[in-house]
Amino acid sequence: MTVCRRMFCILATAMLAMSGCVGAIYHHGGPRAPAAAIPPRELWKVSGTLRDLPKIRDGNINTVTRSAAGEENPSLTIDLGKLSMFNMVVVDQGPTDEFGFPRRLSVETSVDGQNFAYRYAAPGTRRVTILCLPTPVLARYVRLKVVVPGVHPWAVAEVYLQ
Repeated sequence: MTVCRRMFCILATAMLAMSGCVGAIYHHGGPRAPAAAIPPRELWKVSGTLRDLPKIRDGNINTVTRSAAGEENPSLTIDLGKLSMFNMVVVDQGPTDEFGFPRRLSVETSVDGQNFAYRYAAPGTRRVTILCLPTPVLARYVRLKVVVPGVHPWAVAEVYLQ
């Protein structure tokens, strides 16, 4: 088989797999244990230094909560109500303020609401900031904290966990 033909076979198999035409490579024969599911956002309890905090879970990206101008390290803490597993936090700043993002935002988690562990920090971005944690985390409390403030006060329309 020529090199060109081998490459074609490899690429064709990969493209079929990506399009969903090929079944899963690994099938676990035993019973499945579901991961700790994230509760619906309507059940989250939210606290922190921002105003109108319930807006971050109302499902409307046009309702925005903001930090006070010049506030040092604004933060918000989400109580999920139970231990949940996730590895990504998405902060939607909303469409009304394109500069309402921090220069750097951190994620801290806790199982008891008292002892928080630093998990990850990344630059904030316009409109949507996506924080992909290096490993999945099991936690009940999630704290988002501005490490380096942006030009405008921090704006948060919605927060999503996955």
